Amino acid sequence: MKEPIKYYISQLEQMAPPGCFPPPVTCISTTINETSICNEISSNETLLSAALVSAPCSVDLQQYVCSSLTGITAGNLAELLKCQLSSSRSYSKEIWKLFFTKANDVLDGALVIFSSAAANMSQPIRGDVVSQVLDVVGELRLERISPDQWTDLSFISMLLGQYLKPFLPFASPSLLLCTSSKNLSCQTYQHILSEVPLVNEIQGRDMANFFILPFLRRNATDAGCVATANNSVEWLQKNFGPFSQFVSLTDLISINRLFDPLETLDNLTPKQVAGLLVEELPGLPEKKVVINTVFDHLFVSPVERGLPDVLQNLLSISQTTIIPCSSYILM
Repeated sequence: MKEPIKYYISQLEQMAPPGCFPPPVTCISTTINETSICNEISSNETLLSAALVSAPCSVDLQQYVCSSLTGITAGNLAELLKCQLSSSRSYSKEIWKLFFTKANDVLDGALVIFSSAAANMSQPIRGDVVSQVLDVVGELRLERISPDQWTDLSFISMLLGQYLKPFLPFASPSLLLCTSSKNLSCQTYQHILSEVPLVNEIQGRDMANFFILPFLRRNATDAGCVATANNSVEWLQKNFGPFSQFVSLTDLISINRLFDPLETLDNLTPKQVAGLLVEELPGLPEKKVVINTVFDHLFVSPVERGLPDVLQNLLSISQTTIIPCSSYILM
């Protein structure tokens, strides 16, 4: 029931006035206590060294964590990541952080190897496990990046391309929020966004709520990254990409007062188009013009442009929203 419950909660929160539900997450800080983690854990260094080479997942991860990890290579660690991230086992962030701390000298190399192999793995990696691992990588690596480096597009491109790209779709809200608060330039932000694929609805909403909206709403010289685009379509594509479907028209207009949804009808979902027909949004022409423009657009190709879906969403909206008689007649 977790996914539908999270979805309904997200829907209810979005119906509330802005500011009612600030993101209840903070930057990550995992405290580790090796004594507590390794209490009553016995590790045979010789057997563990052999297992790392021949069958890394035949040994419980906690045994590796509680050993010295002498002689571990980037290749060993990459193989361990491959099997652990696709297995049914789960470990706490504390265990992963202690493990990566001990293997710190080979961690970068291991992530590069893993990144190259991830696309061809026979077993799919598990999103919940990867989210925990990525949080720990974020603590050990991303938090060490200086403010100047966050504005360096070539550095961020290297960081993403080398070893973070396979992990990005599984980033937790905490890591997304932390990243959005960094001193990113609009260009760097847009590059990061372009590297993250849309995986599912929950991940899409997390990206919108904890990375995209916090960054674009920040108090900065180019708030909303408005100056990076020549028109509404370009601005929407550059700054929201496939995640624009998880953002309301009210949010889009509040971030960019020059945003014209009538110019972006091809980029809006049926739900957003239906909302455009009935919502009172600032900066738009009178409702008659809006309704005529939308239906002119839909009638060019009713099936491809989703006329039935728009009408279905319009019906749903009409059950909870008072629509003037004049709008009904026009539609």
